[in-house]
Amino acid sequence: MKIIHKIGQLVVVFYLLTIITACSIQPTPPTKEQPIITACSIQPTPPTKEQHLTPEEADDLLKKNNENILFVDVRTPAEVASKEMLALADANVPYLLKKWNEDQKKFEWKINNDFVSTIGSRLKEKDLDKQDTVILICSEGSRSAKAVNVLAKEGYKNVYSVIGGNIKWKEMEEWEE
Repeated sequence: MKIIHKIGQLVVVFYLLTIITACSIQPTPPTKEQPIITACSIQPTPPTKEQHLTPEEADDLLKKNNENILFVDVRTPAEVASKEMLALADANVPYLLKKWNEDQKKFEWKINNDFVSTIGSRLKEKDLDKQDTVILICSEGSRSAKAVNVLAKEGYKNVYSVIGGNIKWKEMEEWEE
């Protein structure tokens, strides 16, 4: 039991050191063409009250009317591969991508320039349009909230972010079992 406790303490210390180190890295200045986003600068942009759903609300909508809703996981392909995509999701369309910066020898977060057009293509595949419901989910809710705002600015009328993202969705599923 003491060994498990010690391992747990080491994991917590390692996690905290990782966060402190990652957040202390200075971001490079953004360019007009492509802003550079560091992991620590990705702050939730709260959608309006009308633009978010709890996992329970999203699940209910999808169960009642899945054929008229596009449900998109906006995490990176690596996250989806390591943590799996929800079975109800129609597609994985990342909002942010990690790109290698050769000059600085590190990965940086960049907005996926094809995000909006790919969402449009996925809607067409389901015979839907910008007036139909689009539900976005990420790991914790911050990326999907930002992505909701981007789509709303592009004329999408019924676009929602799942509060708490995949983490809260999984908790809901475990609680229902």
